[in-house]
Amino acid sequence: MATYQPQTHLREVFDSKAAALLVIDIQNFCSHKKGAGHAHSAESDTATSQENRYYWKTLAEDVIPNIKRLQSAFRSHGGEIVYTVMESLTKDGRDRSLDYKISGFNIPKGSWDAQVIDEIRPLEDEITLSKSSCSVFVSTNIDYILRNLGVKYLVIVGGLTDQCIESAVRDACDLGYLVTLVSDACITESLERHTNSLATVKGFCRQRTTSQLLRELEAPTALSPAVTSAFSTPTQLEVQHTAAGSQLPGVKLVRILWCDGSGVRRCRMVPTKRLLTETSSHLTLESDSSSDEVAWDQRRGAPAPNFIQSVDVTKLMSARSQLHPIVARDQDEVRPSQLLHPPVACGPSDEIRLVPDLSTLRILPWHPSHAIVIGDMQIAPGEAWECCPRACLRRATLRLEQELHLQLRVGFESEFLLLKDGLPIDQSVYCSSLAADKAAEVTDEMYSALEELGIEVEQLHPESAPGQFEIVTAHLPAMQAADSLLLTRETIAAVAAKHGMEANFSPKLISGAAGSGCHAHMSLWEGDVNILTSRESSVAGVEVASGLPEHSRSGKGEEGARPGSPQDSIPEVASAFFAGVLHHLPALLSVVAPSPASYRRIVPCSWSGAYQCWGLNNREAPLRAACPPWSSTISNFELKSMDGMANPHIALGSVIFAGLELAGKTNEGLTGRSRLPDPIQVDPATLKEPLQPARLPATLKEAVEAMQDDTRAKLRQAIGSSILRAVMATRLYEELNC
Repeated sequence: MATYQPQTHLREVFDSKAAALLVIDIQNFCSHKKGAGHAHSAESDTATSQENRYYWKTLAEDVIPNIKRLQSAFRSHGGEIVYTVMESLTKDGRDRSLDYKISGFNIPKGSWDAQVIDEIRPLEDEITLSKSSCSVFVSTNIDYILRNLGVKYLVIVGGLTDQCIESAVRDACDLGYLVTLVSDACITESLERHTNSLATVKGFCRQRTTSQLLRELEAPTALSPAVTSAFSTPTQLEVQHTAAGSQLPGVKLVRILWCDGSGVRRCRMVPTKRLLTETSSHLTLESDSSSDEVAWDQRRGAPAPNFIQSVDVTKLMSARSQLHPIVARDQDEVRPSQLLHPPVACGPSDEIRLVPDLSTLRILPWHPSHAIVIGDMQIAPGEAWECCPRACLRRATLRLEQELHLQLRVGFESEFLLLKDGLPIDQSVYCSSLAADKAAEVTDEMYSALEELGIEVEQLHPESAPGQFEIVTAHLPAMQAADSLLLTRETIAAVAAKHGMEANFSPKLISGAAGSGCHAHMSLWEGDVNILTSRESSVAGVEVASGLPEHSRSGKGEEGARPGSPQDSIPEVASAFFAGVLHHLPALLSVVAPSPASYRRIVPCSWSGAYQCWGLNNREAPLRAACPPWSSTISNFELKSMDGMANPHIALGSVIFAGLELAGKTNEGLTGRSRLPDPIQVDPATLKEPLQPARLPATLKEAVEAMQDDTRAKLRQAIGSSILRAVMATRLYEELNC
């Protein structure tokens, strides 16, 4: 008996390492106003004129910028990029398809019309194929090439949506490729034709916007090595995933992890068979209200599959103190008297759904019968709750991409104390080999567990305080970095507990000893280029050609900085961004150093950064430009103020919004305070007025007041007033009761 059982979720397994970006026919012939394809446009025809206006506006404002963003992402992640152009193999076009001959359609071999437009010009080692029919799979050997390259996942962009794109999607699907069509990176002559074509081919591909796909590329594999190693091939993984009640081998429960406003890592556990059923397979995607699956179920009055398999959490939990369940009321200004009333956004009656993002799924090395996945907070399918930390960071990274075409990458230094029966496990000094020996068993297991989780460890060593250690993890795009930091803290705490110890991340536990921070090393990237190191940022003012666009270059021109002024050779956009971070640092402390104990760590003469300044390798500056001793190049800016009590998603989102206030498109001109001031190269505590920079807030209350200052209304609005109210009220309650 015939059956109809669609299994569209099989398309949702996506691995960027086995993916190729296929850019179809964005060439001078049809994508340049001087191209032959538009030489005979009937401008007198009103309908044609409207179509022309739509075509050129959409091409310039959406399609080309989005293709450029995808090019940068694929190059950064090591994916292949293949271009096709309509081009005959002969001058007279005698090799063309019959359809092209009947249509009188000929783009001669080697002609200007046959070249990819300059804006998205292929790199030297990228492949360009000439085709002489509508479908690239009919008139080229692309299938042979893609299989040789190991490509299984094909991301298609270009034009025209209802012609060559549609043919490529159908043919690629039939040949066994998993196809993603990027809807806002494709174009045809009218919006109606574009929309109709997308609806026509939706059964052959999954459809994503550029931003959605870029978020997937930030977490390129849906499953960690610990998960994928359980399957010998991706096909087996897909087959296992389709079976009703299927589960990861040996995994009984999946922990859905989130971090609340007080920095506490919390989880709800769900049986694996419930999470990974056939109906919940859409969880591999980030929810989006525009997706076909969500819209389909909403039309029928039923929740979307990915919402059914989520778990409920009361809104109150986001503003719940570690000390007490009481939080603040819904007002911009938080006063002690208001701490007895819950805010509207975080009340006890309403609930949100915690929707797992399976791109973060990992099996726990220390407890293999459990897996862990990070959750998004939603109030409706695809609609983020206003107090969701990951949504805050997602908004920030998207705005950074849209306004500056840049990505923030972050690496962390996680400092913590190892305690046994409430006391430090040693009384050693910084980098003591004796301390390393004493803790070797537990630190070895921490390292191995992090590696199994796919988190790269760069350094691990004893720190300055008794029983204190530091684990340095590699830089990642901001969202991945924040997710990985949560998993790093989980790993450190769990492995320590397994060995009968407590891992304590408190900023200041032992009076008179060094505190524990969570230093964030930040750099700005354009594709696979760190714009800080793409030119020499040197005291001597030596520069090299960077090849970066104008908005990424220093305002001092090609001659470089004047001697003795390293800040003048920092790319202008980077200088403006970190000037914004520095300018708002007093307010940012309320989210990056959000506990009362944080301000017992951030004191003068303690290498924690107590004054509002930056410096080149100056460890007394809260914003330190890191410059290796053998090089004059600044590689990253270290934010020393952040500690282990911070919610990493809220912290990084706030930092990005602060940087964008001076560097983003909404700021008119990059002048005045839009560049970093002169660096401080001594301990600022030794300076006298007026040379001494301003003292940063000395208490949490002062930091909250700095955030609530009228001059920072724009920053509060960008971060989100509701999420800030929840965080600040919770923390002020702790300060009143510590």
